[in-house]
Amino acid sequence: SGPTINFFTSRSGKIYAASRYLSRIWSYNESAQANESVFNLVAGKAAVPNATSDFIQGFTGDGEPANGALLNLFSVFIDHNEQVYIYDNYRFRIITKDGKLQTIFGTPINDGATQPAVSARYDQLRSLDYYRNSNGKTTIYTADSGASVKRIFAIDPQGDSTSIAGNGIAGYPWFDNTKAASTQSLLVNESTHVAVDKTTGLIFGPFVNPQRVSSLNTVTDRWTEVLGGGTKKLELADGFSGTSIDLHQTESATPYIFNWLLPAMIGLESGKFVMNFGMYSYDLGGAYSVLLKSYDINNNFTQQHLAGQAGTLMPPNQFCTSGLSANCSVAANDWGGAYVRSAYDSIGSKWLVGKEYNNVITSLGEGTNGTVSNETLGSNMRSFAYRRINGQEIIYYCSSNNGKIYRHVVGQPTSSETVINWSIGPLACSGKSLVFDSDRQKLIFPFLAPSGLTGIAETSDF
Repeated sequence: SGPTINFFTSRSGKIYAASRYLSRIWSYNESAQANESVFNLVAGKAAVPNATSDFIQGFTGDGEPANGALLNLFSVFIDHNEQVYIYDNYRFRIITKDGKLQTIFGTPINDGATQPAVSARYDQLRSLDYYRNSNGKTTIYTADSGASVKRIFAIDPQGDSTSIAGNGIAGYPWFDNTKAASTQSLLVNESTHVAVDKTTGLIFGPFVNPQRVSSLNTVTDRWTEVLGGGTKKLELADGFSGTSIDLHQTESATPYIFNWLLPAMIGLESGKFVMNFGMYSYDLGGAYSVLLKSYDINNNFTQQHLAGQAGTLMPPNQFCTSGLSANCSVAANDWGGAYVRSAYDSIGSKWLVGKEYNNVITSLGEGTNGTVSNETLGSNMRSFAYRRINGQEIIYYCSSNNGKIYRHVVGQPTSSETVINWSIGPLACSGKSLVFDSDRQKLIFPFLAPSGLTGIAETSDF
């Protein structure tokens, strides 16, 4: 089977075909000869010979030929004059008589050009992080997972938004450090977290290869692989350096167990990041061998076990409730919900993890003696942040029920939670990242407006 193709006719009886998935439109060539194509491409980018995927979406500006353009096609209409109208990238456009694209209504999605961030229009912002340079200036990084965007943006201290990675085309470039990151395709989905090392400013994630983790140097505009690509199987690689590790686990034919879940980075703080791994078994009926591993950025990305049981069947959303973290059963990413951005408590040497649309945050102590504890929130969450202040542990969380941010004191009843108010009332927190900037005392989060527009906002806990 392949992508759905819809056929329709204009009022004059001319036959057209269109595919939303492929973002292409064809017209039927009634006079085609034996050596000619029956359908001619009207709009969209033609398939690439020998490509591993026929999925090509993106954005092409006005005045460019429609035939060969990158589109994110939603709908097509042909009027009685054979004028082709398309709904593309959240704009109504026409294909002019000379075959060019022309917008007739709507505001363009951010195409990567530098512009004031408050004027930029984004598509789907789900994650963010920040970096403060030696001069005390803060840059916020965010990823837009919209089908026509697929970019990582930097919002600099001057308030400008600039694309620093991705060229608007969805797909893995499979890593090429000879090319600028800003010119290569990028795969950003709703489960991808933007993670920044606060010491070096490097951005980490599986953006350019699904089985590797790479770092982006924003100064050199290049990706560098730091985890994966080796030969040591993941479940046996504790103590090994990042590039010596194969991020696949050992598969089995009987019972049938295979590497189904892509590695997911779920948090980065204090010079280390945590990854979620998992397999699946049709024979056993569920997620299998789900693991959380941490990697030391300052020590060749050496792997250490955090939680999870290799060789164990795992229910979709189940975390253990007590005992040692190393033996704790953990949930699989994107199985009954994705992991939200995790937090790290350097004083307690523990990671706090949770999943979207759940109301429990699990604390996992590091090391062989690290223990497990759970904290129940007042409602299900989209994301959370953590801090210590005046002897208290505070969890801020974005409620998936009403889009408000709540302040929860660890160990206190949920009835004592308070709402964090912000001046722009209609905005709702969204996405899978909620970050507390301790230097500026600000909560930073993606928002969703009633109009459907998305962006980044910040507020204080006062």
